Amino acid sequence: MKRMLNEIEAEFSKLKNQKGSYKRNLALVELMNELEKGYGTMITYETDEQLQAELRKNPAMRLYREISFARTNED
Repeated sequence: MKRMLNEIEAEFSKLKNQKGSYKRNLALVELMNELEKGYGTMITYETDEQLQAELRKNPAMRLYREISFARTNED
């Protein structure tokens, strides 16, 4: 699992500084889907404190969130 997370993170590093495009966003969605397959569906938290506690201990969730924000900034 750690290897998969490292591979996704490396791929995201290549994509995150590219200019926004349909192809880039599609690649980001694919990375998010890979994270969900390997780590389960990302959970929604009721409070910011719950979310921050989970983000501190869950590297997959941090990466998922970072990818999600990269997509949102371009959409």
